[in-house]
Amino acid sequence: ARNIMQERINELQERLSRCGMDCADRMKDSLPKNPTEADYRSAQEKVAKCFDSCADNMRSHVPRMFEDISQRI
Repeated sequence: ARNIMQERINELQERLSRCGMDCADRMKDSLPKNPTEADYRSAQEKVAKCFDSCADNMRSHVPRMFEDISQRI
């Protein structure tokens, strides 16, 4: 049971990490060649919203994750 739980938690963490890396990549790609402080602030706001979206998305997977764990143990 412990291994099943750890496996599912690791999967969720990996998905969250990939989503966060995608947010960071999008921020970098959105900056102009010579970014100003305003550009950085705007990009940081966008990446924060993207991270929030990642977290919301992962939270939506938690009930299914627990259901899967319950069925497998």
